[in-house]
Amino acid sequence: MTVNGAGEEMAQLTSGRNFQGNFMGWLKKNLLLVLTISAVILGAIAGFALRPLKLSGHGISYVSFPGEMLMHMLKMMILPLIVSSLISGLAQLDAKQSGKMGSIAVTYYISTTAIAVITGIILVLTIHPGDPLIRRDIKDSGIKKQEVSTVETLLDLMRNMFPENIVQATFQQVQSKYPEGVNLTNDKGEKMMPQSEYINGMNVLGIIVFCTAIGISLSQLGDEAATMINFFVILDKVIMKIVMLVMWYSPLGIFCLIMGKILQIGDVVDMARMLAMYIVTVMSGLAIHALITLPLIYYIATKKNPYKFMKGMVQAWITALGTASSSATLPMTFSCLEENLGVDRRVTRFVLPVGATINMDGTALYEAVAAIFIAQMNGRDLSFGQVITVSITATLAAIGAASVPSAGLVTMLLVLTAVGLPVNDVSLIVAVDWMLDRFRTSINVLGDAIGAGIVYHYVKDDLAEHDRQALIHREQILAHPEQRKKSSIPGYIAVPQEEIIQHKSKSNARLSHEGPKKSDSKSSAPKAHVDMVFFRKLIRILRILVPRFFSMETFYLILIAFSLLARTYADVYVITTSTRIESSIIDRDMYGFAIHLFKYVLNMPAISFVNSLLKFGLNEVRLRFRERLSTHLYAKYLKGFNFYKMTNLDNRIQNPDQLLTQDVDKLCEGIVELYSNLSKPLLDVLLYLHRIGTSIGFGAPIILFVYLMLTGFFLTFLRRPIGRLTVQEQALEGEFRFVNSRLITNSEEIAFYQGNDRERVTVMTSFGRLVEHLRKVILFRFSIGVVDNIVAKYFATVIGWFAVSRGFFDRTNERLNRMERNELMQEYYNSGRMMYKMAEALGRLALAGRDMTRLSGFTTRVDSLMNVLDDIDKGSYKRTMVTDTKLHVINGEASKEKALERMDIKPGAGQLIIEDNIIRFENVPLVTPNGDVLVKSLNLEVASGTNVLVCGPNGCGKSSLFRVLGELWPLFGGKLTKPAKGKLFYVPQRPYMTIGTLRDQVIYPDRKIDMIRKGITDQDLEDYLENVQLSYILSREGGWDAVQDWMDVLSGGEKQRVAMARLFYHRPQFAILDECTSAVSVDVEGAMYRLCRDMSITLFTVSHRKSLWVHHEYSLYMDGRGSYKFEKIDHSSENKFGS
Repeated sequence: MTVNGAGEEMAQLTSGRNFQGNFMGWLKKNLLLVLTISAVILGAIAGFALRPLKLSGHGISYVSFPGEMLMHMLKMMILPLIVSSLISGLAQLDAKQSGKMGSIAVTYYISTTAIAVITGIILVLTIHPGDPLIRRDIKDSGIKKQEVSTVETLLDLMRNMFPENIVQATFQQVQSKYPEGVNLTNDKGEKMMPQSEYINGMNVLGIIVFCTAIGISLSQLGDEAATMINFFVILDKVIMKIVMLVMWYSPLGIFCLIMGKILQIGDVVDMARMLAMYIVTVMSGLAIHALITLPLIYYIATKKNPYKFMKGMVQAWITALGTASSSATLPMTFSCLEENLGVDRRVTRFVLPVGATINMDGTALYEAVAAIFIAQMNGRDLSFGQVITVSITATLAAIGAASVPSAGLVTMLLVLTAVGLPVNDVSLIVAVDWMLDRFRTSINVLGDAIGAGIVYHYVKDDLAEHDRQALIHREQILAHPEQRKKSSIPGYIAVPQEEIIQHKSKSNARLSHEGPKKSDSKSSAPKAHVDMVFFRKLIRILRILVPRFFSMETFYLILIAFSLLARTYADVYVITTSTRIESSIIDRDMYGFAIHLFKYVLNMPAISFVNSLLKFGLNEVRLRFRERLSTHLYAKYLKGFNFYKMTNLDNRIQNPDQLLTQDVDKLCEGIVELYSNLSKPLLDVLLYLHRIGTSIGFGAPIILFVYLMLTGFFLTFLRRPIGRLTVQEQALEGEFRFVNSRLITNSEEIAFYQGNDRERVTVMTSFGRLVEHLRKVILFRFSIGVVDNIVAKYFATVIGWFAVSRGFFDRTNERLNRMERNELMQEYYNSGRMMYKMAEALGRLALAGRDMTRLSGFTTRVDSLMNVLDDIDKGSYKRTMVTDTKLHVINGEASKEKALERMDIKPGAGQLIIEDNIIRFENVPLVTPNGDVLVKSLNLEVASGTNVLVCGPNGCGKSSLFRVLGELWPLFGGKLTKPAKGKLFYVPQRPYMTIGTLRDQVIYPDRKIDMIRKGITDQDLEDYLENVQLSYILSREGGWDAVQDWMDVLSGGEKQRVAMARLFYHRPQFAILDECTSAVSVDVEGAMYRLCRDMSITLFTVSHRKSLWVHHEYSLYMDGRGSYKFEKIDHSSENKFGS
């Protein structure tokens, strides 16, 4: 059996086992759900199958008996469920310890639950899903007259809220009735008062009120009530266990209930139609609550984007959709809030369990809709008081039941009992309860999360103060054990000793308000502001762009300066000449008009030449700047293995290709634009200042100058976010570009996997983030543009008019007093236009802050690239190390950096010795850039002529060994003796084909001139191709000078044989062959290995082919658990590695 065949068979077997194991695990986790769904489906099938038999009432009752038992079990749980869940839930809200968090959380949860109930009631009364004929025919048939008024119904509600006897409330409730057979009006024509009677049925509302009072009282008693609270907590757990047992019986009961109900109902089609409308009503209510109500509450409370918050909760929402349990989703809700949204863990650990206990807004909405729906199904129309009863009962019944699986089915009975509806009719909605349960649970979880976000918004300052005082008093707290059980800060939950000790290392971070992990990453990113740091970075880059004074860049900068000066004088000439032409027209002076117009036309070519020369100089200096900077950066980027180390050993720079291309170009463009936008306005200001000062005095230009300088500083301050936005924009552009390049690079693999839909999601997600950010930039630029135009343009014009008018209104100005009206008008035009041009120049100077702010973003990014390249060139790398289970924790230290230090393993700590014809590892650890220690200490020696076969599972360290040999990775310790880089060659499984001729593929990375210098001819190259049985490619492709896209033209096997010919061309002392003959036939492979031995090339081969063992003397087996075995190969015995 071939290696590939065995691998495929093993992969298929492993895949089958994994699928079977995953399926069984999923089935075990979701068995109750599967059974419930199956019960609904099978119950419906059985019911329809038995309908033709037309069973009698006794037969249907027998069929429905297991379902009747389920209903008895559920009703049996009502009282203990209310008592245990409600009291234990409210008792946990200790006002003395939770303070502000508890009050905000409880207020929020009760409010949202009440709003959800009201939303559901409005929808169910509006849509009327139970029986549309009632709403359509209401005017025709009228409403059945109620026995008692709405007022009496509301009074009954109050009576039931506060029962006379709480024990009696467990089996009886108050209801006002008129005596039967008695005239309702007396002799005076007055209507009789109804009499309050006790009727059979649990007073759920009274029990809820009573239990609420007990829970709140227990919470206020504090430690004195600890025993009672623990009792109810344990009782709640016991009841939940019982509920779970009942729920395991529920599939059988549901099966019989559905079957019996289908046998009972007369019109199945009408039943299905009404259930469809019921589903639409419930889903509409849940959608309104989730997409409108909750986001609106969050926005009003925090003034933040609620949908961005909800986006961070998607994973928890999906988990809730699958588990249908708020409690089961708690771990994922914790993770989403703390890691994705940065909510303080002390808030989540307090608010979320409370929410899981008392918050069920989705279920409350469902119960309100379902209760009225059942009433409509029975042809009953509830009074206003009964609707109020439904709303209050649904709200209060939801408290404390959120942790009960399928709680809606249990607490539904509470609402039905409160208004005297038949509880057995719950079976009407059981058929769809399993589906709606998931959606309402997801709404419950979303409500919990938004509640935690709102609470955190209001208490984060208090938590910061709590941290400050905790840091001050930490020594005192640790020194007095009796204080460890109780917090020294009122209004907060006591922190155990171990949590104080664990929290100690995080105190400074919390005090500095660094916030969550997501914010930390942002805060650690380079800042982009116009400050001294920016100017230092810019000067550093300018020294590269203009390396010396006598350079072409300096020449073009001077040329631009003279062109700008000439253009300024040209502008002054145009203003003066235009004014004279207009004056000649007004004075009807044809001769003067002709003279001035002729002079203007005569100077047009010179003005045009100056403008074109300026553009030429700007474009040329921009191109030269880019050439200088790109040459400098690429010299460092492609020095040694820096290009590899930047992306594999250091993770500070993402998408260096974008930095080296797009960002460099925009940086150079920004510098040139800044030079032009600063020098030209400065020249304009100086020239116009002199001209205006000699004409109407220096007061006018100075006023305008001072105003625009002040506004310039003001606008520069307002534009500070542009630098940060630019940095983020370029990062997102780079990410989007990278995603597209991955798609192009791996297009074939993606096509085989049919992964176009998945890649579309990836690409559009990246593009969506970019679009969202660009919209923010557009909105910011719009807002700052409005201010720019008002301050630096329009209001500046007003200041200019005021400044110019001062000279003309000054009657003491002798020069102006001697002028005629025509001369005054000409003087005003000249001064006004120069003032306007000066205002424009000063405005451009003021707005230059905008260009500098944007330039600071590109400067920061390019400077970061230069810093990283300098560090890498010095052998300094920075990479975020992620702790995982592969690294053993030493003395409780989970940090990889600390653990590596304990093992005396540090990057660059090893010693490298260059020596020919030998490779020797002495106590060399194999450590990945991420900090995983693959082999703690490797010791082996290989002399020239001794071939080694390297084996082991994936991830054991084979490639890491070769990367250390090739000096791609730093030595973390020990001593490595090896030949120089040029005497060690690497042949991968997928060889790299360069851009160039066929000859270039064989001699890579040499050039033709290097080949000639070595004395190798094209005939020698042809011999190498003959040795790998590839000589036919010369005639097929058109000779050595043929240029093709060799990555696509050559097959996999041909590329591997070209790579072996490349090895023969270079003839190194040692070669690393990494599965490089996997696509080559065995006979050709054997010939190539024999030629390597004849050419004295010592091999390190990674392969599992048994046919290659004969070409090697030693084997190195790495087990992937840190151990290895280096031993001589016994060719006389059957080897255990390979296939």
